[in-house]
Amino acid sequence: MAPRNPLSGVSVDRRRFLQFGAMGAGFLLAGSALTACSADAASTGTVASSLIIGTTTSINPLTGLNSSYQTYQYNAFDSLVRMLADATEPVARIATSWTSIDDVTTDFTIRDGVKFHDGTTLTAEDVAFSFTESIEKKFVTASILTNIVSVTAIDPSTVRVVTKTPEPLLMNIVAQVFIVPKAAFVAAGGADGFAMNPIGSGPYKIASGFDIDTSVTFEAFTDFWGTPAATPTVELRYFSDSSAMAAAFESGQLSVAHELPGSALQTLAGNSDFEVSAAFSGSQNMMQFNTAKAPFNDIRVRQAANAAIDSQGLIDALTYGAGTKEDGQLPIKSVFGYTDTITTPTTDQDKARKLLAEAGATGAAITISGLNLYKPLLEAIGGQLAAVGFKPTIQSNEAAVWISQFREGTDADLFFRGASYTGVFDADRPFSFVSSGNRPMVSDPKWTELYAASRRELDRDAREKKLIECSEYIKEQSYILYTYARPSVGGVTAGTKGIDFSTGIMLQFDQATTTA
Repeated sequence: MAPRNPLSGVSVDRRRFLQFGAMGAGFLLAGSALTACSADAASTGTVASSLIIGTTTSINPLTGLNSSYQTYQYNAFDSLVRMLADATEPVARIATSWTSIDDVTTDFTIRDGVKFHDGTTLTAEDVAFSFTESIEKKFVTASILTNIVSVTAIDPSTVRVVTKTPEPLLMNIVAQVFIVPKAAFVAAGGADGFAMNPIGSGPYKIASGFDIDTSVTFEAFTDFWGTPAATPTVELRYFSDSSAMAAAFESGQLSVAHELPGSALQTLAGNSDFEVSAAFSGSQNMMQFNTAKAPFNDIRVRQAANAAIDSQGLIDALTYGAGTKEDGQLPIKSVFGYTDTITTPTTDQDKARKLLAEAGATGAAITISGLNLYKPLLEAIGGQLAAVGFKPTIQSNEAAVWISQFREGTDADLFFRGASYTGVFDADRPFSFVSSGNRPMVSDPKWTELYAASRRELDRDAREKKLIECSEYIKEQSYILYTYARPSVGGVTAGTKGIDFSTGIMLQFDQATTTA
């Protein structure tokens, strides 16, 4: 059966998959004949010719909540540049260099000799086409290309990008547009046909007969322009249940497990057959107050709620201690714009009760709305708020309902907004949500100007200061209920190397190996 797309409510299948997956990563992303070496089996010490990776995050970018899971795109396709976590400068990929012509015009020089998986040579025209087709056909990536006026091939090896206004995040943006061959795309009749035989220029090509809802097999591309893939064949296998994946990992069916349950940090601790670790997943809770209505239109009530929250207690109870605090600011540590001069509000229940009483809001009924996936979090927050005098009701929603609330607005008093940094490890990501949507939860001219100033600034150091000013103001106004960022728990079997779990909600596996 074809999966349902919660973004559109219509049936989708692999024919439409590349509309969302190949040209753009977006801001939302069965058994196999291959076998992995059992953790209990004796290893020969030689590098295996195949590797199986399990994940509990859907590899189908049409599933709205997981469209930011870009493992497929990063390994089979390529972009002009790459910007990952902790990156201060873009890494050259298809583009070898770039020149700022003026504040709104940038020229990219295309690498010579880059080959697509069908053997054709990548040109500047393919790059321009990948951008313009995404914009014109309104693929997922179009939402981040709104400031782009044009992308043109001004000669066979140069692409010019023109924006409406100065764009400080230009490199982050172009890093999320994955290049496709124009001729093959057009010959296939567009996205539907192209998705039946996707062609990229990354270190791996997609084997035929894949099922995006269960597994995708990647085969090393011998004509890749960069460092060759280390393992000839990699299967990325999807598990709908984290416990099932953990069992498959422990039994040796998988060499790599991505997005394990947090309990694996305890159950596999000390087991020399496995290495399990936790890192910032690139996704944070971002619980937002609805300041458009009572009771959170009163700053004292917002301050009371923050004083009631024990974020470390939430982290210990819900993530086995592996979460990362939203440290009194939206950008997480390692995200550009974070500062250690701002810290988490002190937990003080007595202060919270006093503030509620001063505001005449003791016993205030509030609705806490979010994804049913995070119901334990919503309930834990509700419990801490109830302890100081709030009367919370938890509203845990299916994905389609939550997405509608995210876009169209909600009457909820406290909303799980969520923010994913994959591709944009910059404070702008959560800041862009503070007053977003048709019914913004914050309408504040000063905030609007502070944020706009950060968007206009092109100098990196000056912009960092403006981002910190934004964080200081948000904390001063208590617009956010600070909790934590979710950890990504990953594991590898003994002998498996080259996997980095700190790159957000995606894995680069082109240099991954395991022993046979």
